[in-house]
Amino acid sequence: PGAANYTLWQNANTDFASYIPYPDYFAPSLYFPYARNSASITYVTRIKSFIAENLHEQKRLIRQYGTPTTQKIYPFISPWISGSDASGPLNHDVFEDIFRLVMQLADGCIIWGGIGKDWSVGATESWWTKVVQPYLAANRRPAKAIF
Repeated sequence: PGAANYTLWQNANTDFASYIPYPDYFAPSLYFPYARNSASITYVTRIKSFIAENLHEQKRLIRQYGTPTTQKIYPFISPWISGSDASGPLNHDVFEDIFRLVMQLADGCIIWGGIGKDWSVGATESWWTKVVQPYLAANRRPAKAIF
């Protein structure tokens, strides 16, 4: 915040302010494009900042130009690199950090990917059984899925 590029980014987002009042929810894409072994540690450590700043910016736009009491934010996230099953899975702890931060700062999330994967109860997809299910159970939040 406060840097010249950050202000330019906010100004570019503000250019779309006339559209902000109309959607019931916003679904920004917050995909992470790297596996830990292919990215510098800088990228892995900055993902939290990237997600937080994107969600704060969406909230700023809703607060200034929308309807904060009714408009929701449900970001797209994925346990796969850049949201593509074919590109391979994210490191478990990286996806867990992304998921937990999004659930803390947004109204929920849309998990993208998993085409052809076993999502049934007891499935062995580690991101589902080790991250999402325990979080939902501990926070008494139901999972909503549309197929």
